[in-house]
Order: sequence, then C-alpha cells, then structure tokens
Amino acid sequence: MQCYNVVLALSWLQDLADGVVLYENDALMALAEAESADAQHETTSLASMNSIIARDLIPHLCPEQICDFGELLQTISPLPSHKFAQIFSAGLRQRFNYESETTTKLIMDSLRRLPRSPRNSQNLFSARCVVRGVLEVSQQLKLELLERLGGAMPIKSAPIDLQTSPQPLKTSPSSRVSIVMNWRRITKVFRDVYHQAQQKYASRMFLHWYENFGFGADVFAEAFETLGSVVKSYE
Repeated sequence: MQCYNVVLALSWLQDLADGVVLYENDALMALAEAESADAQHETTSLASMNSIIARDLIPHLCPEQICDFGELLQTISPLPSHKFAQIFSAGLRQRFNYESETTTKLIMDSLRRLPRSPRNSQNLFSARCVVRGVLEVSQQLKLELLERLGGAMPIKSAPIDLQTSPQPLKTSPSSRVSIVMNWRRITKVFRDVYHQAQQKYASRMFLHWYENFGFGADVFAEAFETLGSVVKSYE
C-alpha cells in the first residue's frame, strides 16, 4: 500500500505545492541508524530522523541569515514542471584556517553522503549551496560540486547558487554545509515507486481499501498521469 500512498501524495504535491524537498525513507533511516550506533543509542526513532532533516535545512533557514523564500523557490524550482528537490548536509568538524582552497577540500570531504553522478551526465537542473560558519570559499567549490553531480542540464548553464556566512550556527559543530538540489536523479525514485504501484494496481492488490474511501479508478488514473508527466519533464 505504501507505493499507492506515495504516488497519490506526489501527484497532489505536484499540483498544489510550490516546491517539495523529497527524502527517501530507507536512506534517511540508514543514516539515523548509523548516527545512533555512533552515539551508542539502542534504537532509531522518528525524532532522530526528523533531527537529520532539521540539520539539513538549518543552514538555509537559520535566523542569523535572512531567508527569502521566494528567492529560494525561484532558485530551486524556476519552472512549474520541476518542483522536486533533495537536500544533503554535513558538519565541518575539523579545525581549519580560512584559506579558501583548504576550506573547499574539507567541504567536499565532508559531503560523503552526497551521491555521485557520472561525469557529463547533465544531471543537475539547479542547486543552492550554503556554507555556514565559514568566512569564504573559492569558486572552485562550485566546479567540484558540479562535477560530482554530473554537470548541468542544458536548460541552465550556471545552476549552483553558492552562499557563505561567517556567522556560526548554534549547533555542534557550528560550521555546516548544506546543498539542496533539483536534479534528474529524482526520476529514479519516481520510476521505482511508479512501476511498483502500477504492477499492484494491475492486479487490483489492496484497492478495496481505497475504494471504500472514494479513491476510484479516475483518481488513480490522474495520479499515474501526473507522476508520469513529471518523470518525462526531467528526462
């Protein structure tokens, strides 16, 4: 039933939301479990998963730095057909000086969570990278991030908006980098859940639960069509 819920939710978000930050539950849980093990906690909870999401968002939304939501949305989702983004962040735990090249290397080393895409795959549509608690970084960071993410889609030649702030965060560690990306990798997530839902729908598996609450064939047909159009727009 989960794949049905995801298809229905994503289709309505595409119609109603201005922008969506998408997390993959399995990846988020794996990270929370790893952090719980490091901290010698016995269990992983929803609170620990939500804590990771909050840490990812803090550099973009922290009160010490004015956040213009309109500007953020325009940067990440400039087209109504491209609304879905993913976000990754990391704390800069090592002590470092303020030489920009050294800082760039530490930032890239810290972003081990960030998936790597094949070079020149034209994977990235748009991104906003914020580095908090650091005086400055070189433009080389943009180039290295762009290479790691597979390069820009033809629609946007300069897709990465890079911002820094020397104001430290009131967290530990106080320096953090966060990058929110609108990229073609999102279609992999969508295609997987789309095909799972279609296969179950073809066999009418669990559909009686939805029909009892008024989710008939027309609702599912519209949801499949909407999600399919999102995938095609990114491809």
